[in-house]
Amino acid sequence: GKVMDEALAGKWICPMHPDVIKESAGSCDICKMPLVRTETLGYASVDGAKKEPAPLVVPASAPLITGKRAVVYVAHPEKEGVFEGREITLGPRAGDYYIVKENLEEGERVVVNGNFKIDSALQIMAKPSMMSPEGGVAPAGHAGHGGMTMPKKKVKREEEPTKGHETEESKKADGDKLNAPEVFQKQIDKVLTAYFFIQDALSKDNTKAVQKGSKNLRKSLDAVDMGLLSGHAHMVWMKDLKDLTKQA
Repeated sequence: GKVMDEALAGKWICPMHPDVIKESAGSCDICKMPLVRTETLGYASVDGAKKEPAPLVVPASAPLITGKRAVVYVAHPEKEGVFEGREITLGPRAGDYYIVKENLEEGERVVVNGNFKIDSALQIMAKPSMMSPEGGVAPAGHAGHGGMTMPKKKVKREEEPTKGHETEESKKADGDKLNAPEVFQKQIDKVLTAYFFIQDALSKDNTKAVQKGSKNLRKSLDAVDMGLLSGHAHMVWMKDLKDLTKQA
């Protein structure tokens, strides 16, 4: 996270286009949305700038948000490639950033690229994650893999690839996975790729990309051969497929 520039205190700003800043009330030149006082987005006022600490913010792509919960993955300060999933309290969104109210300190490094893959990897291994805080089989409707073994994907944190996350955690989770044929795994890999594309587009408010991703997700789901599974694995996939189809 980082602290907002106090130079904006006392001015008017567009919540959707923070580069549009004016000295008085009005509307945004881009989207015509009414401008709001910078203080309402967490900026310190001129009088209170020295009394109150400036707000902490994180890139909008960092938090994974579901309902009222927001989770970020914080880099371990002493272990390269190891992350801690942490629930935080968010304030309003300010352009490309979210204001953080609680449970994150200035200077802590958070994952901004690949956080969805980390969260999905935790679900695959039946570990605590955004959608399943207590761990166990992945909940229906998220990522579409139902906790089955999938091909590993490289996860990037900023410019650096992770190392410890997959290797250390996956070794501990072998007993928690459901077995699936390699052919099925490759089919689900395409589903996951489409799903991650949609999540990334949503984090960037890219409506056209979301629509494109939804079409690819439906196409990938149609190509999955559920006949390759049997027993419990088949039931898990059927449950997730039903919810994923509703979302696609």
